[in-house]
Amino acid sequence: MPTPRLAGPRIAYTVAAATLLIVAAGSLTVARVAVIGLAALALAAAVHRFVSPQAKALAIRRRSYDIAVLVTFAAVLGYLGLTTPLG
Repeated sequence: MPTPRLAGPRIAYTVAAATLLIVAAGSLTVARVAVIGLAALALAAAVHRFVSPQAKALAIRRRSYDIAVLVTFAAVLGYLGLTTPLG
């Protein structure tokens, strides 16, 4: 099992800022914007996990497991955002 490492502060601040911006945009417009935005953020995280070198990644689980979970989460959020009347 690989030794867990913390992500750099730049990555943590970027993710936090993106999440806050998406939620703020959703609260100012419609909730669908926030749900689709969070799905896109999860998909971007899956792509980042796929292309990042193994030595630089936050390695707690296997890469394939992380990617599968993130893509599934993005697909479910995207589906719910597009099919649920959120107002």
